[in-house]
Amino acid sequence: MKPTAPLPSDMMEATICILRDLIAFDTTSRNSNLALVSYIEKLASEHSLFVERIPDASGKKANVIVRVGPSAPGGIILSGHTDVVPVDGQAWTSDPFVLIEREGRLYGRGTSDMKSFAACALASIIHVKPDSLKRPVYLALSYDEEIGCLGAPDMIDHIVMKHPGIDAVIVGEPSGMKVVSSHKGIISYKVVVTGREGHSSLPHKGLSANEVAIRLMNHLVELADQLQANADPHSPYEPGQATLTIGLISGGTAFNILAQNCEFSFDLRCRPEDDAEAILAPFLEEICHIDTLCRSAFPECGVSITKLVDIPSYGGENNSSAIDLCAHFLGTNTKDKVVPYSSEGGQFQSRGLSTVICGPGMIEQAHQADEFIEKSQLQLCLSFMSKILEYQVQPYE
Repeated sequence: MKPTAPLPSDMMEATICILRDLIAFDTTSRNSNLALVSYIEKLASEHSLFVERIPDASGKKANVIVRVGPSAPGGIILSGHTDVVPVDGQAWTSDPFVLIEREGRLYGRGTSDMKSFAACALASIIHVKPDSLKRPVYLALSYDEEIGCLGAPDMIDHIVMKHPGIDAVIVGEPSGMKVVSSHKGIISYKVVVTGREGHSSLPHKGLSANEVAIRLMNHLVELADQLQANADPHSPYEPGQATLTIGLISGGTAFNILAQNCEFSFDLRCRPEDDAEAILAPFLEEICHIDTLCRSAFPECGVSITKLVDIPSYGGENNSSAIDLCAHFLGTNTKDKVVPYSSEGGQFQSRGLSTVICGPGMIEQAHQADEFIEKSQLQLCLSFMSKILEYQVQPYE
């Protein structure tokens, strides 16, 4: 697909044109995002903006960075992601990859999470004369955020090495254009139990992987109950504690066969003040104990655990320049909103970059059939972008 050329001079109309194009790309995480990346590259090049692609190891996906303004200190990064969640099994009333407007709302997969932020950013930066800015603004879009923020680390490494002197990172996850000061992190694991098959009438001659897995999962359930019992009633989070849930279970081949294999996956979501290693330490000790027992019974049996996702929490930044700057642009003193989802915010923050989360749309509308965003949210975001660009006209001090 070619970029719309020329784009309407009206900012809202230009944003909707770009959003329509972005929605048309099926960038479900299982797919390549290169067609969308090429679209952004072409759009940026047509407006004389700096653009660079950061491919993954397979060459099938890529991060993309667009810059308006000089290569200089004092930059502001607008961070987002190109991928969306699947529409499989969802009862959409219209084509999820065709932008539809109804009663002041724009419907389509990714409208809320989070192609509208990218569309607002693109429409804003291509309407600016690059030489009018004294400090740069970057749009940095990563791949595979929805399946574990997998693309962002390479992108952040690249930014730290090639574009030093960043003043603030604004992650445009849907927050209703409110300043978000904190979110939980996610660690997920897969546990694989290997047993020994046998006839279910002779359980002493084999080892049921399912029964071993149940014992381990029961340990996790008890741990989750302990976390809930110790919840902080004054925590801004809902729920007000670290949470632990088991999401996937698979094991066995028939009711009368001792299961040779069973695996399950779980995730732990921690607040910035929580210690994930300390929380999971008893469970990891139990795995070692059970693994030893299994191997002593049958050498080929055992238990293994593999970390799948590790997204750090975001928040706890003292005197955050990014949060203060974002609040200034929005004209608000409210800076203590927390959200239940995770983002690349913690990854930026862990690299020493002052970070804030603020973007159009509501998380309540994301990841479901007939996902939508209110057009009024786009207007708020465009006003926000305008103030960012006006701020970057000032010389770096």
